[in-house]
Amino acid sequence: MSSTGLIPTHPFNVTVHVTMWGRTLWLAVISCVVYQQLGCHAESRVGMEEYQDDGGGDMHQSPPYLSDNSALSGSVVNQTLHSPPARSTRVKHQASYPIPDINILYKFERNSRAPDELSCITGDPQLTLQTDVVPSHSSSLRFIDTEGGKTSTWNFNAILTKGVVCKADSPDLYSASAPILPSGAYYVPRALSITINKGQDLEVQFEPVTRGQEVWWNKITKRIADSKKVQINNHQLTIPYHQLDGSGFYQIGVYSNAYNYRPDAKTVGIISLLVRECPEGKYGLPDCHNWCKDCMYGGVCHDLTGECICPAGLKGSYCQSRCPNDYIGRDCKVQLVDVGLTAVCLSHPLGCHCAPGYKGFKCSDRCRNNEWGIECSQRCSRDCPYNCDYVTGKCNTRTTPVCDQGNRGLPRLRKPPIVSNTTSGTILVQFMEWNGYYDDGEVLQGDRWSYSLLYWPASNPSARTELTVTPPSIDLTNLTPVTQYGMKVVVLVTRSSQTCVELGSAKGRVHTEFFMTSCPASLPRPTNIKAVNVESDGATIQWDSLEYVEACDFEYRITISPANGREALVNNLTRLASKIVDRKLSPNTEYTVRVRVVRNSSPWDDRDNRNVGTINFITKPPKPNINLRTTATHVLFSVQAPPGASNKLEYSFKYKANRKACTPYRPGFTSWSPWYDTPPRVVTPIEKVAYSTVTYSAKAKNSAGEGPEAEESVDVGTAVPLLAVEFLFCQQHHPTSCSVKLETNCYEENGPGLTVSYDLVINKNKKVIGTWKSPPPSLAIPNSNLPPYTWISIRAYPANNVGRNNDSNLMKEALFITAPAKPGHVSNVNTQEASNIITVSWEKPLDNPLRGELEGYKVNWKNNTSSSWEEERIHNSNTLSYTITGLTNNEVYEIRVSAKNKDVDEYGDDVTKFATPQEGKPSPVKDLMVVNVTQTTATVVWNKPDDLQGTLENYIVSLVKEPQVNISRNMTEKIYEFTHLQEESNYKAGVEVCNKKYCSDPEKKEFWTLPAQPQVHGAPGLMYSDSTSVTVRLPVLQNLPGYQWIVLKNISAGEDTDVLNKEFEESLMKAVVELINETSVLRSNNRKKRSVENPNEMRIAAHISQREGNLTKKFTVGDNETYDNYENEPLEEGSAFWMVVVTERKAGPHNALIASPPITIKAVPYPTVNYLVVALICLLLLMVLLMVVLALLFYKKHRSKLRTDGTENNLVTYADGNENPKINIVDVNGQQEESHFTPPTLSNSRSNPLVLVAEEEHPNRSEEVLEELSYPEQVIGAVGGEENEDECIYLNLSTRITQADLEAYLSRAMFSPDTDQEFTNVPYIMPKSCSDGEMAVNRKKNRYKNNLPYNDTRVKLPLVNNEPDTDYINACYVESPGNPKAFIATQGPKDYEMDTIGDFWRMIWCTKCCTIIMVVNLMENGKVKVAKYWPDSNEQMVKYGITIQLISEEVKLGFHVRVFKVTRRKEVREIVQYHYTDWPDHGVPQNPFGLAQMLKLMRSTTPVGPITVHCSAGIGRTGTVILVLYLLEELDAKQYLSPGNALVALRTGRPRLVENTAQYRFGHSLLLEILFGVETSIVCSSYVMELPQLRASDVISNQYMKLKALPKDLNFKFAKKPEFDNLNRNPDILPADSRLVFLQSMVGNTASQYINVVRINGLDCKDAYLAGEHPQENTVEAAWRLVMERRVSVWVHLHMFPHPNPEYPELLSGEGTMDIGMMQLTVGRPSSFQNFTEYTVNIIPTTSRIATPHRMVVLQLHGWPHTQSLPEQPDALLAVLEKAESLLTANSPMLFTCKDGVTGCGVATALLLARSRAQLIQEVDVYRSVLSVLYDRPQFITCVEQYDFLHTAMQRFITGHSHYGNFA
Repeated sequence: MSSTGLIPTHPFNVTVHVTMWGRTLWLAVISCVVYQQLGCHAESRVGMEEYQDDGGGDMHQSPPYLSDNSALSGSVVNQTLHSPPARSTRVKHQASYPIPDINILYKFERNSRAPDELSCITGDPQLTLQTDVVPSHSSSLRFIDTEGGKTSTWNFNAILTKGVVCKADSPDLYSASAPILPSGAYYVPRALSITINKGQDLEVQFEPVTRGQEVWWNKITKRIADSKKVQINNHQLTIPYHQLDGSGFYQIGVYSNAYNYRPDAKTVGIISLLVRECPEGKYGLPDCHNWCKDCMYGGVCHDLTGECICPAGLKGSYCQSRCPNDYIGRDCKVQLVDVGLTAVCLSHPLGCHCAPGYKGFKCSDRCRNNEWGIECSQRCSRDCPYNCDYVTGKCNTRTTPVCDQGNRGLPRLRKPPIVSNTTSGTILVQFMEWNGYYDDGEVLQGDRWSYSLLYWPASNPSARTELTVTPPSIDLTNLTPVTQYGMKVVVLVTRSSQTCVELGSAKGRVHTEFFMTSCPASLPRPTNIKAVNVESDGATIQWDSLEYVEACDFEYRITISPANGREALVNNLTRLASKIVDRKLSPNTEYTVRVRVVRNSSPWDDRDNRNVGTINFITKPPKPNINLRTTATHVLFSVQAPPGASNKLEYSFKYKANRKACTPYRPGFTSWSPWYDTPPRVVTPIEKVAYSTVTYSAKAKNSAGEGPEAEESVDVGTAVPLLAVEFLFCQQHHPTSCSVKLETNCYEENGPGLTVSYDLVINKNKKVIGTWKSPPPSLAIPNSNLPPYTWISIRAYPANNVGRNNDSNLMKEALFITAPAKPGHVSNVNTQEASNIITVSWEKPLDNPLRGELEGYKVNWKNNTSSSWEEERIHNSNTLSYTITGLTNNEVYEIRVSAKNKDVDEYGDDVTKFATPQEGKPSPVKDLMVVNVTQTTATVVWNKPDDLQGTLENYIVSLVKEPQVNISRNMTEKIYEFTHLQEESNYKAGVEVCNKKYCSDPEKKEFWTLPAQPQVHGAPGLMYSDSTSVTVRLPVLQNLPGYQWIVLKNISAGEDTDVLNKEFEESLMKAVVELINETSVLRSNNRKKRSVENPNEMRIAAHISQREGNLTKKFTVGDNETYDNYENEPLEEGSAFWMVVVTERKAGPHNALIASPPITIKAVPYPTVNYLVVALICLLLLMVLLMVVLALLFYKKHRSKLRTDGTENNLVTYADGNENPKINIVDVNGQQEESHFTPPTLSNSRSNPLVLVAEEEHPNRSEEVLEELSYPEQVIGAVGGEENEDECIYLNLSTRITQADLEAYLSRAMFSPDTDQEFTNVPYIMPKSCSDGEMAVNRKKNRYKNNLPYNDTRVKLPLVNNEPDTDYINACYVESPGNPKAFIATQGPKDYEMDTIGDFWRMIWCTKCCTIIMVVNLMENGKVKVAKYWPDSNEQMVKYGITIQLISEEVKLGFHVRVFKVTRRKEVREIVQYHYTDWPDHGVPQNPFGLAQMLKLMRSTTPVGPITVHCSAGIGRTGTVILVLYLLEELDAKQYLSPGNALVALRTGRPRLVENTAQYRFGHSLLLEILFGVETSIVCSSYVMELPQLRASDVISNQYMKLKALPKDLNFKFAKKPEFDNLNRNPDILPADSRLVFLQSMVGNTASQYINVVRINGLDCKDAYLAGEHPQENTVEAAWRLVMERRVSVWVHLHMFPHPNPEYPELLSGEGTMDIGMMQLTVGRPSSFQNFTEYTVNIIPTTSRIATPHRMVVLQLHGWPHTQSLPEQPDALLAVLEKAESLLTANSPMLFTCKDGVTGCGVATALLLARSRAQLIQEVDVYRSVLSVLYDRPQFITCVEQYDFLHTAMQRFITGHSHYGNFA
């Protein structure tokens, strides 16, 4: 059809009739409007399908017929419509109207069942709405015009209103309704509306109720008297379809009066019922002969038009297209403002359901991640179980599966297949070819499809058969008669070399039809007839069963008759497939069997053999006759044929001799001979066997087999036993019975009454003490008559009724010991008394071991006033004493001792003694020490004595200062602090320990208090000099007495004596003090040092005593005198020295020193001076100085006033006093992340901390709000202002540090406040313009709006297509020494709003950069930090003609190395990216090792072009890395470095590089690691061989010393609070503030939140472990609370403690239940292993303040006593760690405890890190593992032995896991 000549916008009509196979399929009137192109849409008609684009762009159907049978494509372009067949018939239908867009929004109240608001909304501005309430009453309606539609809101009487209806004004065919549930309704339906099909019963689910289950229901428009009664079962009622009155509102409730039917309003529930007047899947009233579309995603087929009514959030003719989020309506034009608590009621017949994404009665619950559809009733597919669209269920993945492509799903036949011509074994199946206009689903461009028929027995769906078929029909054959089958026809689609099919179980409807085959027309013949189990008088006849016999009313007729034609013996009817014939047949006879199938009610003709099955069989022969007779020596045997038997039978026989003597031993014992063939009537002689019964058996055989056996017996005679006793067994220790066995052969004569005769003999003297008989197999031992604990020999002989055979060769003997008896009493019992204890000793009983083996003893005691006995049982027979403790002194105790033999319950007789305990003199206290000595205080500590000799009463602490005792205190603690002491005084501290009767001898310790700091007035000064000496003025010591040291340092020739900076002064004064301290040590060891050989070194010229009356005020250097053994040698003429005077005050071993600033002295003759001139000059200088001072005072006063007025403020003050405050970096979503930086010190401005503002990510965020968050004008003005008087303060910030001093400088700088000051002195932003980044076209390219590049240093990109402003990227060049473009500092690429990934790669290409350093992760703390700007492996990324491919990726410890192949046109480059992954969300990395390794690896190559460094913002982490690289290059180029000047250079290139002092300090530690970090890792394969070399060269001990000497920047302020003193075992072992673990507050104070536990970082997981001390009695509950709150999955107890031990309480008392605080612990049965014991613990909180129940495992290590610093062997520790890691669950830490939280925990956690490193990167690095845990708790690894033990443990680990050692 051509559109040529058509007038634009003029409609015309074309009527098209299409008929297929003689049936009219559809009829449509197509209205076409021509406007620029030809477009058509179909008007809906009853019985006609609508084919139009749904607005979603998914119109992919083809016309009903395609020319040349071409495949369907994704377009209808250039397809030709064929003419319909000639026999087409016109069908006239009543016209209908399109369903209008009507939506009722049902807004729930949170605290009521009634709606909060009802609104009727349409997205069609041309539609007029009408609203009604049910039942009808006055109500008001408010209309609101909205964009693209209208909204009406009701105001109604909630009591009278049962429901509301919203409909279009014309025609009045379509409406939406919503019920109004009373606020107090009791019977509440779980759905607002229910849709049912024609003939379907109504089932209503209710919320759970507890009232009566009998209710009334009625339609609201009907009279209440018409209500019907119904029963609610399991919160559900069912109303039959025939009782319903069509669609409408129904109410269910209880009526208060049964006579007038007044409803109880408190119970009534309302529901809207929508009844489709067609069966399910059909439409088209009144006949409902049309099949509905397969409406997708919950859509419902309209029963009148067949149109799909789509759920809220979907649109399209099939509901196949999704609306934007929060939009609903037919054309998605209605927006939901508040989705929660909202239901949407749509046109009939869909009804009401929750807004998309919500579920529940009030629509208040969000769908879970794996739910979708109406009311979240569907589950996501297995391909995306937790990530599918909540409206359509489609996977939210980048790549849609091939078979899921398209909007309408795979092709499906709308009409089911037709089954006809059904027979017993065949049917005819007819179906139509799939048609894109009529059928469901769609095909895509390039799809090919075919058809498959699936059928299966209904009773066995798994036995499915699949056939490839072609329309229009197929015959199914080989079916089983009278069997129900299921069948469906599916469309197979070949798409992208993959076969796709919709089976009806996923996303589309596929019809399943069932059919039944019929009975066969002719009677079948039975097959496989056979006779089984044939005997001489019967058999079983079987044949193949026919399953349909009963269903078709068939029966089997069976006849059995002799083959000679005589009358039938059997003539039966049966429906079973077998017949048993028993005792009706004759032996050795041939029979004929006939089986046929007959109809039950029809006669049959025996002569008709067409359906008869026949076989013949013969029965077995009968029993033969046996004749037996005996002679003197033989038994004679013969067999005879039975009467009438055939002579053709064959015979055989066997015999056996049952010896009678064997019968009692083993009843029924036989030994048959083989079968022998024999002719009948032939006599066979068999030799007689005495004392036996001879039995003969015979049988006959024919072609059917052997017949039954005949048997006859004859007795032969009796005699004496000759067989031997085969074995005799008795338990060695006091058996109650013995086992005996006679020989099993019966070839000898054994006689009747076979038995065993026994003798019992005392083994020692061979005396027989008993004889008796007992038959085998057992013998009871009469222990009561035997002597105790005696070895007995038992002898067994064979015997019978005749007598016993005493032949020793036939006898067996066994030896046993009889049961023991209780022992006699113990002997020589003695007691020894002491304080509160009595030691009782004894010797073994005298009768032992005659009565048994001694096992142990029992000691009982009580005092004379008590009636109850105490008891102690001792289980060691060699323990002959016991100490009774806890007794009361001076009371008389009665003590009893008795002994016990093994295997005897009763103890021997008691021996009684009386004793009285008394107290004695205690031993002195142990380990007395004086610690924490100051000028006025000292603390004395001690340990409990070894022997108190009683109960501890108190300690007496004394302090003696000669000549009298100053202090004496009674104490119960083991620590005391002396206060108010005199400085520089000698004291003697003493401690005595007392029990209630005596005190010990005092233990004494002498000490000195510290001296006061020397108070010095004046400074040393030069007075005069000559050629060999210099006289100087000495500082005056004001608090005498004291000493002064005169120290000289030679000034070498050419050295400037006037240059003396502060740093040199400090270093010289420090060296002088160290020299004096060293000299004091030498002098205290009687080593006198007078001079030094090297004149360039420092030397001591004099040591002068300064005292009252003997005060030296001036001193001559070089006077050749001796001062306290120091020779003051004359000076050489012209020599120059630095001189330092050190003033000292001493007190015992302590001293206090203060050094004067150095002065220069020179041995030259002093010139003649005009003292008057000097005096005048001095006076003039004094006046000038006074004027300067006055000017400074005036200036400061004026400056202070300015600050007070707020006009000038150089100091930023913070409330918490922190000089590096936490600053919030705010993004537009309101989220904050903490950062640390120090604001610049700028004049003429309030230098507030700068705030980085994230780039706008939400489309509705206003630009004005973002502008408010831009740069503070004061900061920018201050930086660029002309009046900045401090603008040059950063030009020379730090001294040049040379290579020789570098290690010492870096070690100090990491923790020095000077470093912070150096950082603060550099402005964040230089006075340069950043206007390019503020341009509107460039704003969206910035990640943060106030983080912009300088105009002069920004990287300028080549223009794209000569378009202006395409050269911008937020990146800057940063210089290095000698290279102005050595680095590029840039923000991380972004992919939202403005994608800058392409700009990033353009920059890499045009700057010829080949190295990228990335110091940020793609996601951190749930936020996107940087877009992923590289492709995955085997993929490509193309940006601006640049192709990027990932060639390789290598994972290192803490970083990745990726190599990219980057191609543009024909040029190929290799780009290497170094990606550091361990920088935490906040702060800096805990240790610099990983980043240092990455930078060293990067520097080992030769980068080409600038090095690009980026993080997220491109300032903080980026600046830290560039700072280190800059300093490394400066060191290489200049042999020195200057960090402050380097920071100035960085910030000159890009603002705010290195964002805070923490990063600046970390840069110093990173530089220290790169330059001086030791290489401590060894590959696993070489470790075992290299370990001996490490030990031989003292590497291990040196490493340990270095580890312990490294500074740890940790603060312990919180844990040192006094309220936590009783919560710590050792005040020196506390958790650092940064590693604390806080508990939930239980009682409102901080003590309930504190626990002495620290967090330990894992190898690749932050805070992976917890380590703490073994709980005290007052902290046990806190420990279990920690387990609950932190969800600890494994708790490892490293140390073993003796129990009971109050100092280390037992945490698990064994299997059972125990209550601890607000928790109940259930401990399971422990599992014991070689190296540890495992306990399973279930923790149930008894209060809601604690977390939910928790299950965890406790592992107790074996073999590590708490008194030892190391376990017995490393294997046990390795085993428990391996077990712990296997039990560890995700996101739960592992807890370690030991006695003090240090001794064991440090070893265990360091070993865990070392193991993990070996497994991850195949390297052993004990040094780095220990260093890591020391950053968390510095007290870890208490000795070098523990450090060496870790090396041994790793050696055992590698040798035990050999696969870790093979990496070649």
